[in-house]
Order: sequence, then C-alpha cells, then structure tokens
Amino acid sequence: MSDYKNILGMLSVFVGLLGSFPYIRDTLNNKTKPHAISWFVWFFLSGIAFTAQILRQGGAGSWLSAYACLYCLFIFILALRNNQKSFVLLDWISLVGSVVALFVWWLTKDPTGSVILITIIYMCGYIPTIHKGFYQPYEETIISWALGSVEFAFSLLALGSYSIVTGLYPFAGLIANGLLALMLIIRRNQLYKT
Repeated sequence: MSDYKNILGMLSVFVGLLGSFPYIRDTLNNKTKPHAISWFVWFFLSGIAFTAQILRQGGAGSWLSAYACLYCLFIFILALRNNQKSFVLLDWISLVGSVVALFVWWLTKDPTGSVILITIIYMCGYIPTIHKGFYQPYEETIISWALGSVEFAFSLLALGSYSIVTGLYPFAGLIANGLLALMLIIRRNQLYKT
C-alpha cells in the first residue's frame, strides 16, 4: 500500500477524532442530546462495514470504520447515561434491519449484498437524528457532523481497493453527515430569524 494512502487513512481518523471531541464535550455537558438508537445502529453497522472492508482489501480507508465503531458505541453509552431511552417504531426497524444485514451476510456469504443493505439501514439510522435536529437544532453539534463528512472523504481516498463493498459505506457517510450539518445550519438560521 502506498504511503499517501496511509497518510489519508490517518487523516480520516484524525479528523474523526477532531469531530468527536466537541460532540463528546457537548454530550457530557448535556448540550447535545444524541439519539441512542441512531448511535447503536451506527456502531453495529460500522463494525460490519469495517469487517467487509478488511475482507476486500480496503486498507487504510477502512481505519475510519474501525474508529467509527468504537466512537459510536461510546456515544450510545453516553446517550443511555443521559436517560435517552424512549424509542419510536422507526428506531426499532433500524435496529432490526442491522441484525438482518448481518444475518444476510452470514447466510449468503456475500459482503456486497450486506454492505448495500447496511448502507441503506445506515442512512435510515439518520432519520431519528434528522427529525430531532429539525425541531431542536441546538441539541446537535454542527462542527462534528461537518467534520464527519470530511473524515469520510479522506477515508474514501485512502481505500486500498475500490468496489461497492469498500466504498459505498464511506460515500454514504460523506453525504449524510454533510447534509445533516447543512440542515442544522439552515434550521438554526430559520429559528434565529423568527
């Protein structure tokens, strides 16, 4: 693997760390209120994505998925600690979908189908956070979501091989994080003007 791919992989994790600190700080200060199911779904799916990327020679581009798995687990625990324990049907559907994705992979031995499924479920995992962020945009840390988009961009560039298995998940993360940050900015501006 070339040195520049390793550097890009390290940059993706470094930007991930930079984006994590404000989110963790704001969560600990009860300013940001993460949605527990979203974060659990992302934890579970990041683990599946990391495994699939490693199996398909994702190289340094898969490092971010490993970091994201640990980070999402930590935020999930913080969300539970902050007593975020009420969940709607869509939350449970996202969670069950995650387990189904793992089962489909195990059953078919096809990481491509599983990665497509987990990416769809990953995007659905954003729905509770988007819903909450639309009505309570000050309960999310914009910089963390914006940097999330940047970290996934570096992760994509660092991939050792490009395929649906290695690239779809980080591409979805790049788009979803960027759109969520943009929506939060727009909603804050709308609320500020009223």
